[in-house]
Amino acid sequence: MPRSRILVVEDDAIAARDLQATLEHLGYDVAAWSATGSEGLVLARRLRPDLGLVDIGLPGKMDGVDLATALREELDIPVVFVTAHSDSVTVTRARAAGCYGFVSKPFSEQSLGIAIAIAVERSGAERELAKRERHYRTLYRESVVGIVECTREGRILDANVSFAASLGFDRPDEAKGLGLFDLFVSGEASRRFVTELRRRGRLTDHEVLLRRRDGATVWMSCSAVLARVPPDERRTVVLASFFDLSRQKEHEDALRELAYRDPLTGLANRRLLDLLGTQLVTDAGRRGEWASFLYVDLVGFKDINDRVGHAAGDRVLVELARRMETIRRAVDIVARMGGDEFGALQGGASDAPSAMTAARRFLASLGAACTVDGVNLSVGVRAGLALFPEHARTLPDLIAAADLALAEATVLGGSRLVVARPKGLAGEG
Repeated sequence: MPRSRILVVEDDAIAARDLQATLEHLGYDVAAWSATGSEGLVLARRLRPDLGLVDIGLPGKMDGVDLATALREELDIPVVFVTAHSDSVTVTRARAAGCYGFVSKPFSEQSLGIAIAIAVERSGAERELAKRERHYRTLYRESVVGIVECTREGRILDANVSFAASLGFDRPDEAKGLGLFDLFVSGEASRRFVTELRRRGRLTDHEVLLRRRDGATVWMSCSAVLARVPPDERRTVVLASFFDLSRQKEHEDALRELAYRDPLTGLANRRLLDLLGTQLVTDAGRRGEWASFLYVDLVGFKDINDRVGHAAGDRVLVELARRMETIRRAVDIVARMGGDEFGALQGGASDAPSAMTAARRFLASLGAACTVDGVNLSVGVRAGLALFPEHARTLPDLIAAADLALAEATVLGGSRLVVARPKGLAGEG
């Protein structure tokens, strides 16, 4: 371990040489010796010693206390005073200068050694603590995770850059004074969060929806803890970290789209049809309304693929899907059942004729020609139609009845609509 280097500032040359000998005997290196405060400051700037051993009563405009103050404030060099002055005024000034020790002349080698050892150890500990504080302050300031400190009631006392940016603020201090819990979109969610935090003292990975400065909302994952703070540790604050879940939610939405949407047309797939359609049929039964399921198959679509290619065929499917989406009402569900088959589940009809009229509107929209790459392409449509509650009382049975009607339409050939009947099937050309 390297020996500590000490700057001696003493106007008495004999006392200075005695100090130097004592220090060397104690195992320290004397970096330099000076007789005045101003010269001592110049040497300190150049040599950067670990400690200053300074007499208070120095000649000139800068006495030992002034030098100690300059060494501490400018160079962060600790000072131990070695002086014959021990009056209350001098001691008060010495303390105000932030000295690390005070040794009265005459002194013993032991007392000097103890004072220096304590000063060096204390200075080293403080520098290490300051280094760690700078490190943690940097982590706090630059962390990609939003960090906030607020009162127990939620008033924001401090925040870092990430937290401010997530909520649309240009600077962290713009968030100070706001109510953290007031940023929750849901008042009920805010009350539950506060109640659980105060009951348990800590919450981990709690998803919350916050309102940004611009009025938009953002999902955040929040971990929070109730903590006591120095110096008396009687004051309780809330320390919370926030991780922006926006990208995660976007990925979840994308995965959900893949799970419930047809990737080519964007229509609902069979899974989403089953999920939403079950509720539609249930609601129709509760309100005493009619519903229908139209099962559609395209006639001549294979010829389009063979003649102009699958890419053109895909564009035809996309166009037909767009037409169905355009005429569907908010209550209706349009789905791609697979290949060139579509389904339309319609609710809110007052009677069977109304339900059948709505189904025929879908068929009419599909029958018009499509233009792809300047070529007019047309397909025929055949379909099976089943009504709720006449033909079925559940969604699976309703789809099955329409599928049977579509099978009959296929057997009969051409473009036609076949309506399911309680007993047998009746066809329409």
